[in-house]
Amino acid sequence: MRSFFDSSAAIITFILIGRYLETRLKLKVSSTMRELTRLYPRNARVIMNGVETEVPINEVRAGDLVVVKEGEVIPVDGYVDSGEGYVDESVMTGEPSPRRKGVNDLVLAGTILTRGYLRIRTTRSGEYAFIAQLIRQARQAQSLRIPIQSLVDKVASYLTWFVMGTGAATFIAWYLIGAPST
Repeated sequence: MRSFFDSSAAIITFILIGRYLETRLKLKVSSTMRELTRLYPRNARVIMNGVETEVPINEVRAGDLVVVKEGEVIPVDGYVDSGEGYVDESVMTGEPSPRRKGVNDLVLAGTILTRGYLRIRTTRSGEYAFIAQLIRQARQAQSLRIPIQSLVDKVASYLTWFVMGTGAATFIAWYLIGAPST
């Protein structure tokens, strides 16, 4: 009789540990998404008619020339048109050291120009930038439940109650019969 209670306790423990790990992972992903969103700049300095003008990021179009100065977050995806510098791409690649970027090198929104000065010819910005798409897809993946996960959760919930009910019924039957409890 003791093995029924051990098994039910083990099953319930595994289910609770699984749910705890799932919740913890979701919280960590949410935190990472907040960090990525915080990194994404709201404005960009665009050269219009030879003058630097600060505009909202959603108004920057493909082909615009964007200026990024040392210490700033790169606001758009594009290619370096002029200038050079070192870009911290760790948020995208995980690489710990900044990489040198020069003319015709690709730079991505959300990365940081740690040293130098760049003029970037925009290819994508706003909701079409790589980092914006990454954030959107991560949020979709976080809220998505695969069909098998729903089935497993349903089976686990029934199994838990079945095991607990069977254990309780067995205990009551043995008690009514007058069997020894040890």
